[in-house]
Amino acid sequence: MTMEVVNCFHEEKKNVEYLERQIEECPVREKRFIKRGIEYLYLKNVYDVTEIEDSLIDSYALWLQEHEIKDRKLIGVYQKSLRDWRMFHKQKEFVKLKEELEECDTVEQTLKNKVYAFMVEKKIYSLEEIDWDVRVSYEQYLEKTINKRNRPWYLSGLDKLKLFDIKKRNNSIRETRIRLKYQEKKIYLGYHPDYNLAKEFYYCKDAEGIIWDFSIKTSQRLKYQIFTVLNYALGNFSERKLRRGYLAPLHFFYVYCIDRGISDLTQLEQNQIDEYFSKAKEVPLVNNRYPQIVDKVQRILFLQAKDINWDANVWYLERFQFDITRYDPTRPVKRISFLDILDKHNREYLKMYVKYQLSVTGASVQNIWARTYITKAFLRFLDQKKLAVDKLTAGDIMQSALWKITECILLFYEKGSGLLLELPGARWIPGRPRLWQIACYYGVLLFYLWRKRKEKKEGRQTGKQVVRQLVTAGILLILLGIPKWKRGQMELTMLDVGQGDCFFFRDGNGKNYLIDGGSSSVDAAGRYRLEPFLKFRGVKRLDYVWVTHGDVDHLNAVEELLERRKYGVEIQYLIFPEQKYWDERLIKLCNLAEEAGTKVRVMEMDTIFLSGKLKMRCLWPGEGEPSENGNENSLVLHLQYGKITMLFTGDLENTGEELLAERIKNLRKKGELPACYDLLKVGHHGSRNATGEELLEVIRPRAAFCSSGKENRYGHPHAETLERLAKWGVSLYNTKDRGAVSMYTDGREYGIQSP
Repeated sequence: MTMEVVNCFHEEKKNVEYLERQIEECPVREKRFIKRGIEYLYLKNVYDVTEIEDSLIDSYALWLQEHEIKDRKLIGVYQKSLRDWRMFHKQKEFVKLKEELEECDTVEQTLKNKVYAFMVEKKIYSLEEIDWDVRVSYEQYLEKTINKRNRPWYLSGLDKLKLFDIKKRNNSIRETRIRLKYQEKKIYLGYHPDYNLAKEFYYCKDAEGIIWDFSIKTSQRLKYQIFTVLNYALGNFSERKLRRGYLAPLHFFYVYCIDRGISDLTQLEQNQIDEYFSKAKEVPLVNNRYPQIVDKVQRILFLQAKDINWDANVWYLERFQFDITRYDPTRPVKRISFLDILDKHNREYLKMYVKYQLSVTGASVQNIWARTYITKAFLRFLDQKKLAVDKLTAGDIMQSALWKITECILLFYEKGSGLLLELPGARWIPGRPRLWQIACYYGVLLFYLWRKRKEKKEGRQTGKQVVRQLVTAGILLILLGIPKWKRGQMELTMLDVGQGDCFFFRDGNGKNYLIDGGSSSVDAAGRYRLEPFLKFRGVKRLDYVWVTHGDVDHLNAVEELLERRKYGVEIQYLIFPEQKYWDERLIKLCNLAEEAGTKVRVMEMDTIFLSGKLKMRCLWPGEGEPSENGNENSLVLHLQYGKITMLFTGDLENTGEELLAERIKNLRKKGELPACYDLLKVGHHGSRNATGEELLEVIRPRAAFCSSGKENRYGHPHAETLERLAKWGVSLYNTKDRGAVSMYTDGREYGIQSP
């Protein structure tokens, strides 16, 4: 016998002895199981029970049948012996895992046993190793071993154990906020290392934006940028706000960028942004956060960067550490965009120019922004001519100079006309005269003409005639200028502005008010809908205007009034929610108001406004942190005129309505609010998620006003909302069907007029 053969013999003998020793250590002692098992494993060249695979156990049954063992139950016992041997020795490697499972007393033992068996089989040694891929593998494992009906229950066991492990690790860490670490794999937010976040996402496993695939083949820079924004959102906003305001839109934007091959979000071009906006509009039930996510992403990336990204197409001025003297708090400037300069060479020159202003000069932020605006206007002119700054000729410069001179002449004409409008009596808004006023007007005018003709025949001109002319003119002006309102009576009109909100009301003292003013479906609603109505009513000044929140369909008409104040209607006071609830549009409107000489005030919760019989009280917002969903921050106004009560809810929905209902109940117990309301302004134009059952049960309105546009793409008012109103016997007046609707009240009774 050769030395090689001897060595092989000894090695094989050694392996068999090791296998027998392993089996002897196991609790299975019956000789027949041991004998058959060793024989079979020896035949398959398996000398370590930990290497026994499921396929080997399956083939063991066939081998036993060939060796005259026909009883199925007995065969199962033989197979189980192999599994027990394998499990017994594998358990030695999984002592830590066993301890972790035993430590968790909130999960049923059956679920823990199943998870343990799976993890041992897959050689997963700790609960910490469980991630999305492991979860998917466990689902596949359950498909083979558990019936379909019980799989969700077993899967929940794995999730609960993972949450337990996350909580335990959080308790051992002093950090208040634990952040994700970037990995090129699928990230499941239900397993976020921060226990509070993981727990919040536990019940929304299938929601869009919960699973993020960073293993996909695309730009590394894009993936890390999206991850940066995701991590920022996770660290700064609650789960509800994340789902509605960031996660779903961000995930949609991520998929769009992958499909379009976009590699750097800071270098987005305007055509790419426009294309994304059009794609976002195709999403069913898309909210306004889908378009906004582009600006959010750009802002976060710019502000969170270690250094200022000079190559970005949008610069956010909060990133620059200016001296406090360079800021004007009343006119905040947040960003400078270069996207509207199409020529890339011109854009680079503009970036260099702005960089110089920011880093070298000591000019104020507003001055820098103004100079940039002027420079951009010139560069846009060059874009039209398809010229670059460095290739300008003397003729081109002369042409641009002539263009500038023409612009200055037009500007002088405009400013001159504006100065004339500032003169006393330059504007006179009498409103629509009544029939008796028209009759008296023409009566006085005819009498004056008769007297004038008679005096002409007599051929004399005296001082009395001049006085008479002035008196006649005065009488005519007085006749037309008599107020068109009844003292002691309040008028409320819901204007038809399409898809938007606008409510005008006038109290018994002749003061004029407005709650919201805007439209997303009617162009220039302020100029062509709101302003003509106000002039028709003889309104030359709105005393108070409330803007419930920052949505365009609630404020763009107000913006137009402010811009056209010299030609139309002035606004004395503009009322906003508290400043912490302001978004960019409200800030912009505030700046515009201050430029127009309109005073801006805020109305905090429980603030009361009084004017004669009129009483207004702010019921919302004012509890907790501002919602990322601007609708939930809407001003809710309780309006009372005498005994007649009205409730204006802006675009309040869901959670906001639930909290409002509780507040109304509490105030009602104190005797501060009525048992029911005469009129309700339906929330959010009659959307499905507004004017819920709980709120209706609390306020029990008699009538409701709803402002929505004809054939609007949102389907407002929703059928479910209409059903709820009908259930409570509420009379609905909708601009979609009736146009403008008016209510008149003396404080005791009210009447509603509509076409």
